[in-house]
Amino acid sequence: MTNRLLLTLAIFLIVFAPLAICQEFKVPEGYKFSSQQDYTRYEPDVIRCVAFLESAPMDHSERKSANAFLVQWLTGTSHVGVQVLPYVMDLVSENKDLLAVYLGGWSRLVLQSTTSPDAIDCHLAGVHSVLKAYQTCEGIDSDSALDELLALDKEGKLREWVAEKMEAK
Repeated sequence: MTNRLLLTLAIFLIVFAPLAICQEFKVPEGYKFSSQQDYTRYEPDVIRCVAFLESAPMDHSERKSANAFLVQWLTGTSHVGVQVLPYVMDLVSENKDLLAVYLGGWSRLVLQSTTSPDAIDCHLAGVHSVLKAYQTCEGIDSDSALDELLALDKEGKLREWVAEKMEAK
């Protein structure tokens, strides 16, 4: 009897686990950014939005509105300032939607940190978010540059790579 239960549970997980990977996110209805308090109020939504963008298929119906919400929040908040260096644009050149993921990874780090993270940590958070989305989201084109970064990350050399790119500006 327990073997059947385990088999049933294993089949259930195999069938439904991919559906659980993509976190659901709904852009807050009627959101508006009139004051800095509005930006602060939506910070938890921004964090959920980033997790969604890291996992949702590229053709998900909420993806465009989630991107727009994140970018609109980011352009007006005084809490987060993201630096987009040329290497970032090179990284997302094959998959333009990954730019919002980079911005989101940086933003989430700043929002969740109790102290002000240094620039390299912020850049690294953005790159890690891009790599997570690249591995997780359906519909992202294969990209040799991102494959190389995944290999560097496995070797523990991604931080060095980011530091070199920051120096090259």
